Amino acid sequence: MVMAHLLHKLQFPISIAHCNFQLRSSESDADQVFTEKLAQNLGVPFFTINFNTKIFASKQKIGTQEAARVLRYQWLTELANAQNALICTAHHQSDHLETVLINWSRGSGWKGVRGIPLQRENIVRPLMCFGSDEIRTFAKENKVAFRVDSTNLKNDYLRNAIRHEVIPSWKKLVNDIELKNVKNAELISSQIDNYNFFLEAFKSTALVAENDAIKIPISSIKRFPHPAILLYDLLNDFNFNKDQCAQIMVDIDGHSGAVYQSSSHTLIRDRESLILFQLHSMDALVMKGVGTYNWNGDKISIVEKEKEDVLFDDNKDAIWIDADRVQFPIMVRQWQTGDKLQPMGMEGHKLVSDIFIDHRSSHIAKLRTPIVADDKAIIWVAGIRQSENHKIKESTESVYQIRWERNTF
Repeated sequence: MVMAHLLHKLQFPISIAHCNFQLRSSESDADQVFTEKLAQNLGVPFFTINFNTKIFASKQKIGTQEAARVLRYQWLTELANAQNALICTAHHQSDHLETVLINWSRGSGWKGVRGIPLQRENIVRPLMCFGSDEIRTFAKENKVAFRVDSTNLKNDYLRNAIRHEVIPSWKKLVNDIELKNVKNAELISSQIDNYNFFLEAFKSTALVAENDAIKIPISSIKRFPHPAILLYDLLNDFNFNKDQCAQIMVDIDGHSGAVYQSSSHTLIRDRESLILFQLHSMDALVMKGVGTYNWNGDKISIVEKEKEDVLFDDNKDAIWIDADRVQFPIMVRQWQTGDKLQPMGMEGHKLVSDIFIDHRSSHIAKLRTPIVADDKAIIWVAGIRQSENHKIKESTESVYQIRWERNTF
């Protein structure tokens, strides 16, 4: 209410937007009526919307407060974009201090210490230079009517408990703690901006992009005084957490080949580099007959051919097999530990893992190379070795061609 009065008095062209989250029954409805009356008195446009917040929170499996925040900003952003306007929220120094303490309690690191930014994209917070006591005094002296959300008076939420129990005690010990917190956050933000500048410079010089993978030289990371923290800053955007990065650095001098996974990416420790790539769902494919199939972005086709059409060339992404020696369905899947193949021209079987070693396949290639098999044996380690059991012989009457059209990796 104070922000609306100030902006209007300063002759900013404003609209007022109100969300009714339907969490406090008639009290919520009374807030809506009160806010609409303010807009009428100021002669400014008024927008309102009702949300069934509890149902949304249940569907999204998030808390009620988080659900309200998501709904609120999504709607406000739509309104602001339609009017080419900014979103002004009345967060102040007390809100900032509460947020910093909440973030500290959650172990959010430097991002949490920054607290609430003065501006984020099209959201601005013009009251951040004031504390809640100053705003309350202004409202009283200038007869600015306001309402109090009754849930703010309870300690059901961590923020309320910090507001009612922690901060009042702290204020008695430290003068201007709210202002000092904002200034401290501004200083830390500036220092963080400098750190991020050097971090981006490090990324541009040390990290190597190869197709859809990123190589991070191990020697470059080990030069830093806190390599696990550096690694966390590099991998945080790929959903790796601090504990994982600490474990990677513990293992860093071990044997190559260790694999670490986040919810979206895979990291493989090679001899000299950490190799990062996006985790794709490598579901098995069942081919029930001839045709072209999609296997995780690659195309696998099986076509019936005449024996006289067989052409043996240098194309390693296609094979010819005896159709009578294979039985549908044919499975296309990732390599599994223990997989064996009888390579063409050999009498015995060989582990697919050894075939990969002979071929000098990278760790990424191993994970993304199709293994084509029927219910009896592996037919093909795609692009590398074909099975002896399925090769074309003099007695062969009908032929299949299996072709792999791959995404680059």
